[in-house]
Amino acid sequence: AAAHAGLSALPNNPQLTEALGAAQLASGDFNQAIEAFRRLAQLQPQNPLVFLRLSQAQAAVKDYTGAIASGQKALAFKPDLVQGYAALAKIYLVSGRPDEAIGEARKLQKDHSDQAVGYSLEGEVLAAQKKWPESAAAFQKGLSRQPVPALAARTYLSLQAADKLADATALANQWMRDHPQDPTIPLLLAEQSQQKKDVAAAKSGYARVLEIAPDDAVALNNLAWLL
Repeated sequence: AAAHAGLSALPNNPQLTEALGAAQLASGDFNQAIEAFRRLAQLQPQNPLVFLRLSQAQAAVKDYTGAIASGQKALAFKPDLVQGYAALAKIYLVSGRPDEAIGEARKLQKDHSDQAVGYSLEGEVLAAQKKWPESAAAFQKGLSRQPVPALAARTYLSLQAADKLADATALANQWMRDHPQDPTIPLLLAEQSQQKKDVAAAKSGYARVLEIAPDDAVALNNLAWLL
């Protein structure tokens, strides 16, 4: 309502038009959001982020052809837009075109070979297909480039899903040795112990997390339930 009021006073204002589209997207008014972002694209025809927004709204109504075209237009304006490749890969994946999704991930790998993002994206696409060994391998390549805690957790889980339990345990132990102040893997291990109803291991695991991060809300909450 505020965006509509603003546009009544300042017609064709790009910031207000974007705010309107974002609000409509957040509230589930996807078709209205598409119209708002199309107007914004007319106002800012060379802004790649506008076309990413439009692509997101089009994907929400399952207009995958339009979403892909908008994503490609964003990348045409800014070929090094990392989030553009990631968004396009996700649209390919949900539209049933996983090979093309992996193609976008590999473009990222080629253009940003020192970063984890392209390998992480490929791993997620493969995980969605339940190709666990291949997913774990992709995540491991990403982890070798950037030691991102969330990526370590995804690698660990993919190795477990691939029945490579010894490799998963080795990775977890190595990560905790190399990153003693990161609570990500200890928390994951504690949660898995709790799911297995191994109360002693879970309590010990949450205590370890709280030594690293005393205000970790998940560890505090779960340990309270166990106690």
